[in-house]
Amino acid sequence: MLHRLQTALDRERRFVADAGHELRTPLSLLHTEIELALRYPRDAATLRDALASAHEEALRLVQLTEDLLLLARADHQPHPATPAGEPGTRVAPLLNRAAARLGTGSPGTPITVHCPDELTVHAAEGQLERAVTNMIHNALRHGAAPIQITAALRAGQAEIHVRDRGTGFPPAFLPAAFDRFTRADGARSGPGTGLGLAITAAIARASGGSHGAANRPGSGADVWIALPTARPPRR
Repeated sequence: MLHRLQTALDRERRFVADAGHELRTPLSLLHTEIELALRYPRDAATLRDALASAHEEALRLVQLTEDLLLLARADHQPHPATPAGEPGTRVAPLLNRAAARLGTGSPGTPITVHCPDELTVHAAEGQLERAVTNMIHNALRHGAAPIQITAALRAGQAEIHVRDRGTGFPPAFLPAAFDRFTRADGARSGPGTGLGLAITAAIARASGGSHGAANRPGSGADVWIALPTARPPRR
């Protein structure tokens, strides 16, 4: 018991330290932009550019804060987001909506969806869409076209997979793929806070499900969540 308590305490300390590190960069940039704008005379166009840059950093801070709050709430939500017996969320429309939205912003990257029409899960619609969006973003940012989204009923749960044709995860990184503030080196490194897949995992757990990541034989990464099924909502 003492070992588990110490492990939990160490984990929380790392989380606070990592969060502070991620918050420090946009805060420092925001402070610098405002300080320079106040200290030196500038014309209207230059001031507009400074405000635009400060606005961008402020938006990043807002998003990072919302991500951290979501993770904190998920850690303290022991029950599924959709109570047993209540109508769940239909998966197919949500996947098609997310694919259309993200595919529009990534021309030249085909995103296909294969999902039974009536597949329904115990998960809040907004949370599930956030989890799926994070998985697609991960494939778009670090993988390669085409991206395939599939959902099917397996072993009594609905599995949602996002697969790409990139180089896959570095094998040593796979066990930490869903950890907070982790980013792989090499081909799958890039911008971001390292919270996307951590949020996906937290949503899956809070909905009574599970998550995983693997490299497919040949090429590409496969990121998935499995969620309890539910009865479809009334039309």
